[in-house]
Amino acid sequence: MPWYTADLCPFIIICPTDSKGAEQSSIDAESHHPATTTPSKGAVAKSVLAVSLLASSRGSSLLQSDHFFPKGSTFNLESVCAELASPHCTCRHLRFECKIGLAGATSIGRALELNKSLVSLDLYGNLIKTEGATGIARALELNESLVSLNIGGNYIGREGAASIARALVSNKSLVSLNISGNRIWNEGAAGIAIALESNKSLVSLDISIDDIGSEGATSIARALESNKSLVSLKMPDNKIWSEGATSIARALESNKSLVSLNISGNRIWNEGATDIARALELNKSLVSLDISYNEIGNEGATSIARALESNKSLVTLNISDNPKIEKEGATSIARALELNKSLVSLDISFSGIGSEGATSIARALELNTSLVSLNLKGTVIGSVGATSIARALYSNTSLVSLHLRGTKFGSEGATSIARALALNKSLMTLDISYNKIGSEGATSIARALALNKSLVTLNISYNDIGSEGAASIAIALAMNKSLVTLNISCVFPSFRCGVSQFSDGG
Repeated sequence: MPWYTADLCPFIIICPTDSKGAEQSSIDAESHHPATTTPSKGAVAKSVLAVSLLASSRGSSLLQSDHFFPKGSTFNLESVCAELASPHCTCRHLRFECKIGLAGATSIGRALELNKSLVSLDLYGNLIKTEGATGIARALELNESLVSLNIGGNYIGREGAASIARALVSNKSLVSLNISGNRIWNEGAAGIAIALESNKSLVSLDISIDDIGSEGATSIARALESNKSLVSLKMPDNKIWSEGATSIARALESNKSLVSLNISGNRIWNEGATDIARALELNKSLVSLDISYNEIGNEGATSIARALESNKSLVTLNISDNPKIEKEGATSIARALELNKSLVSLDISFSGIGSEGATSIARALELNTSLVSLNLKGTVIGSVGATSIARALYSNTSLVSLHLRGTKFGSEGATSIARALALNKSLMTLDISYNKIGSEGATSIARALALNKSLVTLNISYNDIGSEGAASIAIALAMNKSLVTLNISCVFPSFRCGVSQFSDGG
């Protein structure tokens, strides 16, 4: 049987020919529609069988165990699908980044109905749209091997989400599902929620940037009250407002399985934060909470802080990018840190805590023994705040990572931090970039590096340290034996800056 190919990007489909001429179909990466007449189902079946037999006879495999088709790839989709459908297929992880379109997704869906090896499929940003999502959904109803599916950024809409939801009702293998960036709206979220009430296998769900609104969030929340399998839920940037946050909070009071929750960028305001805080006082399973970018102020921060005083499960809290959290909110959080023994990571970057708020946090660090990572990036704490944090480093033995990027503490703050570094034995990562520490600050840091034995990563980029400061750091490196990574970009402010890394295996 003769075969004809066309060099099309990103991929080609080969179809069998007869004596009258070549019957050929290709998919164009730009239009995502068949370029010529689509072959009949019988022709496709014959070609799939033929390609499968051809590959088998040659003893070769098109797909590796972990296979990635990047942008601009040229490959035979029909051959790929034939191998996927083959009982001899050994491919376990498959990723496309070349806009296979709805037709391509439908073909892959048909192959998945027979496939028994694939564990992970990533179709993010492939413009599969509603029809492609429906094809994948049909496969999920029959497929028993797929564990992870990513169909984010594909404009599947509410109808595509409904198809996926129907599949989830019967599917028992899927553990992780990403349908972010698909504009599934509240109707699509409602369908997914209904599926969650009966599905017992799904552990991780990402519905970020899906415009589900407060109504969709309420549907998801209702499902969380009965669902016992979901461990991770990501739903940032969905306009759920305080009403949606309140619904999620109610669910958290009874839910015992959810470990990680991300509801950032949803404008939940103080009201939503207060309701989430009340839930934290009762919830015993949540380990990680992200409520960043939510226009939370001092009132909301104080509520969260009160919850931290009694909560014993939360390990990671991200409350960053809430500029309305000022010294009052920071003081409340600091009080909580003095009592809390479970929190390991706190991100309060890009807030309005100022030097007074930083001083309160610093006092708490002198007593706290659990916090490992603290991010105060962009908080403008100044030299006073940096000096307070430095003072805490003398006695604190738990903090491993400290981020003070862009906090405007200058050479004075750098000198205070340097003195602490000379004695501190726990800190491994320090970011003091964008602080205009100058050559004087850099020289102080260099002296500390000559004595410090714990620091592994240091970022002092964009600090206008000049040749004198850079030379001091270089001399210190000759004596320091712990530092593995050093970012010293932009020594001179007038130069075009890149990233410089120092690596030492010792």
